[in-house]
Amino acid sequence: MKFRVTIHRIVAWWLAAFAFMTIFAGYAHTRDWAENSERWINIHIIFKWAMFLLLLFHITYTFLYTRMSKTIVKQPKKHWLRLLQHITKWLILAFVLLTLISGFSYYNWTRGALPEWLLEKIHTTFDIGLTLSILAHVLIGFKLMLKRKKINVVWVNIFLIVVGMGLLAFYIYLEATPPAH
Repeated sequence: MKFRVTIHRIVAWWLAAFAFMTIFAGYAHTRDWAENSERWINIHIIFKWAMFLLLLFHITYTFLYTRMSKTIVKQPKKHWLRLLQHITKWLILAFVLLTLISGFSYYNWTRGALPEWLLEKIHTTFDIGLTLSILAHVLIGFKLMLKRKKINVVWVNIFLIVVGMGLLAFYIYLEATPPAH
């Protein structure tokens, strides 16, 4: 059982890394951060597939082996971080489905199902919710990991808040920057 939990946590952290790299590569492509914008779309696609495969494993494991604890439901004030993590999990799942389905419009075998403009609008609109949900989910997971390891000091909490606010500010900056195309 401990081995499965360890694998699940490792996959979760890799999933978070690939999610952020996928989002970053998508922004790099749409904002033309480099001379060769096509390179960024290829990187975005590679990361998207890696994220998709890790997400399938993570979702399968989560639904098969984890349940919301009755303790969380009975004492939500005491376990509010865990409850918030469960809420962000469901938000991530909804946003991922929307952005992945619309992101697959890049491939010929999915074109024509919906108008191209609608798929692009879905992809660029729901990535905001996806990014914010992933950010919250990862920071909560990091906080819970530190709590499990008995690291619960004020400066760590301040550090997590500063990192979270910094990432949020960076994301707001990216959203405020108009796309190049």
